[in-house]
Amino acid sequence: MRFQLQIEYLLSNPKTVAVGTQSVYINTKDKKKGESSFPTEHELISKNLLPGGSMQFESALINRSLFPKDLLKFSITSKNFILREQFLKLANYGQLANLPQFLHFKRVVENKADSKLKALPNLVKLWVKSTALEEYETPSLRSLLPGFGQTN
Repeated sequence: MRFQLQIEYLLSNPKTVAVGTQSVYINTKDKKKGESSFPTEHELISKNLLPGGSMQFESALINRSLFPKDLLKFSITSKNFILREQFLKLANYGQLANLPQFLHFKRVVENKADSKLKALPNLVKLWVKSTALEEYETPSLRSLLPGFGQTN
């Protein structure tokens, strides 16, 4: 059902490069821990791509025909934020959207403060890279730190 709804959305919205869904967060014992409230409009999604909290990247379906063949190259240097980096690139080629339906389950594990600190250099590197993207309005580095440990 998820893929069907996403494909229908992409076919109905030919300028959309990727469409995600809302997520239900569960713990390691499959107990519900919460739900996402991702925005559905491109402007709000793209504005918050770097800080996080605007899209569950793993739930997204991508319209491959809207961007160059070699665009999605993965770098091991940004492993903690590899999907954010790719979606920052995609946003230059079309609209981003989220369906309002909860069609994705995401297992969450309590993050330890030390693992967040280890990922901080990669977040800073991604922030520097994002300043070079033509159509992405980079938030202040300070604004990234409170939402730094978000789930996506």
